[in-house]
Amino acid sequence: MGKPLREIKVHTTPLQSRLFPGLGLAFPGDIRVHYNKTYRPGQSYSVELRPDLVLETKDGLYIFDAKFKLDRFDENILGDNLGDQTYEGGI
Repeated sequence: MGKPLREIKVHTTPLQSRLFPGLGLAFPGDIRVHYNKTYRPGQSYSVELRPDLVLETKDGLYIFDAKFKLDRFDENILGDNLGDQTYEGGI
C-alpha cells in the first residue's frame, strides 16, 4: 500500500499504542483504512457496528473483526483454488 498520504501521531508507551476510534488513513490508489469506524443502522445490515479494521478500495469494503466468524465454508467462494483439500468444522 505504501506510506499514508498524511502522517498521524500515535500515543505510544513501552506497553501499548493508542489509536482513537474512527481513525482513518488514506493511501495512494484510492485505498483507505479505518480503525473502529462506526456504521449505524442503514449503513450496516441491522444494528450499529464498529469493526476492528475496514479496508476500503475501489473494489469494495473488506471488514476484519474478531466478532465476525464464518459458520459455513462454501467451496464455491474459492473456486478451484482448494485442490484436494477439505474443510471440516467452524472457524
